[in-house]
Amino acid sequence: MLRLALLLAAVAAATTVGVIAGITAFGQGFVTQSGAPGLMSYQGYLSDSAGQPISGTVNLRFGLYETSTGGSPLWQETQNNVQVSSGFFSVLLGSISPLSAAFFSDTTRYLGVAVDTGSGFTSLPRQRLASVPYAFQAQSVPWSGITDKPSGIGGYQYVVTVAKSGGDYTSVYSATASITNASSSRRYLVWVAPGTYTETQTVALPEYVHVKGSGPTTTIITGVISATTVGGAASLVLLNDWSALSDIAVFNSGATASSIAVGAFGTSRNTVIDNVHATAGGNGGNGHTAVYVGDGEVLIRNSVLRAHGATVVNSAFANVNGIQSYYPRIENSRLVAGLANADLNDNCSGATGTGFGMFLSRSVAQVDGSFICGDFRAISLSIAGNPQITSSSIKGGLSAGAFTFESGSAPFFQNIRVATSEVWYSPGQKHTGTGGLICVHNFGASLQALSNGSTAATACN
Repeated sequence: MLRLALLLAAVAAATTVGVIAGITAFGQGFVTQSGAPGLMSYQGYLSDSAGQPISGTVNLRFGLYETSTGGSPLWQETQNNVQVSSGFFSVLLGSISPLSAAFFSDTTRYLGVAVDTGSGFTSLPRQRLASVPYAFQAQSVPWSGITDKPSGIGGYQYVVTVAKSGGDYTSVYSATASITNASSSRRYLVWVAPGTYTETQTVALPEYVHVKGSGPTTTIITGVISATTVGGAASLVLLNDWSALSDIAVFNSGATASSIAVGAFGTSRNTVIDNVHATAGGNGGNGHTAVYVGDGEVLIRNSVLRAHGATVVNSAFANVNGIQSYYPRIENSRLVAGLANADLNDNCSGATGTGFGMFLSRSVAQVDGSFICGDFRAISLSIAGNPQITSSSIKGGLSAGAFTFESGSAPFFQNIRVATSEVWYSPGQKHTGTGGLICVHNFGASLQALSNGSTAATACN
């Protein structure tokens, strides 16, 4: 994906229009396999001279050139009445005048953009295209002939775009529901342009499908999804094994019974959540969970998980397993939960605690370099398991009955293991339950050394 920063200063009716545009290009999404004319997805953002986003319609002219200035365009088209919503727009280049591989026969090409300011078109400085658009020339190369193609997330054979306008779909749900043939040899990327997408049904990612936004502050999936019990029906986004969710925000404001922002059931660590802001925050209901993993595991990286609003339980992360233990992994992430949105601060100081940073059952969760905070429990291990937390910061709440650690009861074997981490708790509110707490080389809020040990009563004192 290539992004271009373009700036236009033009005077029309005493108004200066600022333009920031972006171009996004994805492999075989440009041209059909038969060699028919292709399309290039182009997204941008429009603001006025005060930096405020523009809404309405504009006329845009695009051209492809051999040089950075002068000369005649190799290709050109004008798209009228392009819809702009809160500054964002999306078009398909080639939808008026078809694009083809012939326009990219040389390695040097420049894209020109002009905006109709009301008194005619004003051109922006041309930008040189990098290598991505030259996927036009690679349309006939089969993946079967590549011996070093990427594994895991990536190696996509197909790309689907979601945008407010100009994409394949305007709904993330519709895009993922359209994919019925994904497999290890038919991987899909669903790229979601900037904007807020309100979904009324669970967005389910099939296996080998990666949904990728433009960043969690610009691409947002919202919805009001609840169910009477925990499961896929309570999830706004539902992951399957070998699926991935990245660079996006998910906000479920469901407020009856159970509501989950991102759910995963029966998955492995091949299921990835990366740079995702997941929030379950409806005002009401029994239980809200930002990321819920049942009878399985996932890999979570660089993400923010928040839960609030439920009257009984709010969990930033839950890993609840029925028969055997699973090993989810969390890296460089922030897990915060409390009764009210205002309580989601570094102190987890809610007056009435309902928040669990991590709610675990038969879990061997591995956490590294993360922040975990719950205004009722920072980490709760209800039944069995041996979660391990390293190089992290763990903080419990201040409310009556709040504890930083809780490790179930006998006869199940369980220990919460913490090493080289900051451990914060109010006096007398470090640990509850009859399970174990093992501490090695930890320190307190004032950087004082805490005691090592495997006895819950004295560990981390």
